[in-house]
Amino acid sequence: MAWLRDDFLLWVPRIWLIEQIPGPKGLPILGNALDVNVEPREFFLLVCEYCDFGNIARIWIGPLPYILVSEAKSAEVVHRVAPLTLCLA
Repeated sequence: MAWLRDDFLLWVPRIWLIEQIPGPKGLPILGNALDVNVEPREFFLLVCEYCDFGNIARIWIGPLPYILVSEAKSAEVVHRVAPLTLCLA
């Protein structure tokens, strides 16, 4: 149980940091999973709507956060904050 508590205590500051990034509200547990479970064309339009939040937006798919970056300079900032977790696709 101690390792579970330790993992939770490490995760809380990360959640707080991720929640500082603007993004759409999600449902508890599911996050934005129902929003992004659409056809590819609809998904593209949805991601374009997320650009209204700025150069960096955040969505949750289940318990996992995804950071959407639309500008190279913003990607550098995200990489500086979390260099080991940045995934460019």
